[in-house]
Amino acid sequence: MSPLMIGVLFTLSSILSLFVNKYVLSVLKFTFPTIFQGCSKPYCLVSLLVLVCILRRQNIIIKIKRCFNLHYLSEVIFFVCSIYAGSKALSKLPVPVFLGLQNLSLVAVTILKLFLLEEKPRNQTILSQMVLLTACAFIWYNEQSVLSPISYFWVVIHLVSSGFCAVFEYVNEEDTLDHEGIVIVNNLFGFLSLAPCTFFFGDLQAVQTYPHLYFSKFYVGVIFSGVFSAFTSALYLKLINNDLKSVTSESNITGYTALSRMLAAVVSPVLFDRTSVVTLIWCVVACLAVPAIQIGESKEAVSADSRNNHLV
Repeated sequence: MSPLMIGVLFTLSSILSLFVNKYVLSVLKFTFPTIFQGCSKPYCLVSLLVLVCILRRQNIIIKIKRCFNLHYLSEVIFFVCSIYAGSKALSKLPVPVFLGLQNLSLVAVTILKLFLLEEKPRNQTILSQMVLLTACAFIWYNEQSVLSPISYFWVVIHLVSSGFCAVFEYVNEEDTLDHEGIVIVNNLFGFLSLAPCTFFFGDLQAVQTYPHLYFSKFYVGVIFSGVFSAFTSALYLKLINNDLKSVTSESNITGYTALSRMLAAVVSPVLFDRTSVVTLIWCVVACLAVPAIQIGESKEAVSADSRNNHLV
């Protein structure tokens, strides 16, 4: 399969995964992220294992065994926080607003690297991130009258957690797992972490009153959420493994990610909440700023931002 075809499939799969998650969280109003993510992760993990075995034919068990070390478990904790907060934010925000603000994960990575590692960004990166911050500020300004502050609280938690994931991966670059191992172990430990949280957070008891609990459309949504997420991850792995040292390969991944976000933002008002044209325009500007930031960034920022596209 050609890289262009893989990129097109990656874009479409990312959009479908996002729309299925939005449907379950907002249309069906399933407000229990621990159960939603905990139920979809097994389908995602099984599908992903099958797809990776088919595409790469590598020993997956070895990759899973290598994850049992403290520095990687710390990254997994932030990953779980990221998908939980991302689900909360997506359930409350219109898709264009969520996607526009999600691009700020690159800004979070830059700030964390500056304060924790004393690594200064390049001038081009600063300029591109200023454009991104301006676009996100206008998105917030246009939508602040109809959105609650708690929505943005979950966005901040999502962005900070994603940033810490990227920084942990950057610091432990020599010892970290490869991309297949990272994605597989994140899904595995995501399930193992969220499963007990359903009890401790009280979601397991509260979900018994959920009106769509015994409707097939709910379970179909959960299954498709996991399958589309696995398919998106497998295509991402296929893209990034075409040439790990190629700048062009990284630019393609970032470009496809930005394209999927722009298309999802434009199409989503037809399917979900209506959004003003001004907000859509600023969302597109924010997405276009991401490839410009990538030119001045190294591969760990690209990797984190691309994976964020299908975290929730």
